[in-house]
Amino acid sequence: MLAYCALNGTLTLNPDKPNVGRIIGTVYFGIGVVGIPICAFVFYVFSRPHLFKFHCYKLLTITTAADISNLITCCVVGGTASLTGLTYCANEHFWFYLFGYVAIGQWYFYCFSTVVLAFNRMLNFASPRWSKTVFGGKKIWIWIGFEFLYPIFGLAIDPTYAVYIPNSGGFIDAVPSSWHVFQNFIRLCFVTTCYLIMLPYLLRLYRSPGSSMVSSQIAISLQTFGVAILGDFCSVCYLTASYFNKDSVVREHIDIIGTGSWILVHFGTGFIYLIANKSVHKALKRLMPVQSQLFYVTGSVQPLPT
Repeated sequence: MLAYCALNGTLTLNPDKPNVGRIIGTVYFGIGVVGIPICAFVFYVFSRPHLFKFHCYKLLTITTAADISNLITCCVVGGTASLTGLTYCANEHFWFYLFGYVAIGQWYFYCFSTVVLAFNRMLNFASPRWSKTVFGGKKIWIWIGFEFLYPIFGLAIDPTYAVYIPNSGGFIDAVPSSWHVFQNFIRLCFVTTCYLIMLPYLLRLYRSPGSSMVSSQIAISLQTFGVAILGDFCSVCYLTASYFNKDSVVREHIDIIGTGSWILVHFGTGFIYLIANKSVHKALKRLMPVQSQLFYVTGSVQPLPT
């Protein structure tokens, strides 16, 4: 018997509010229709050879791919489930049970990829010599390999899978996972620490005259810092919501709060790069005959050194 499933093939956690589910599904699907193409375009730009040859853009390409996959999970799969009332309890929907492991794995993959990116950005400012030692040459591919192995590791040491509640619009862990909570907390602390260490070096670089890489270094690092803030927000929502009183509104809607923040971090990432990244602007302008003030920003984003 699968978690939270009744003998008649229904999900016990699913409230009898199909109209609410259809509204949630429509909203999720609409967000996906907007967010996925934006992230896909950013992925296309970052993966072009003239950018992808730089280590930073390799890592940015990987994290953007994670944004796309997580948006597909939350907005397309979750939205469709809410629109149709689909749950994993029915025998014909067994694939939805297996997909629950994929959903958790995707989040683990994203978390570790942002950890590696933050570590790379911090070292690039704090110690360029160590940055080359740790990430230089083919070593970057070792880190990317770790990013793909980490979800397998996380699911192996503390297995759990995601259950989607259609009429509440939220994913929850079918089995409480200490590792899920622990890795969210570690990711929050590590990524925040890396960027706090980076900021003084970034400020020093900004004040130093004659540096040809000031604009590009600061621009891309501030973009990743903004993305990290969104990721921190998602982690804080997940970590703190469960500590509210059981009768509180927050606890009552904990599943949609967690999933909503999950969507926000990936949806918002695409918009940050769309608005702030010069390489994305150039590619977009080639597709748009009309110039827009939206795409004029201060500074310049050039390909970064390793």
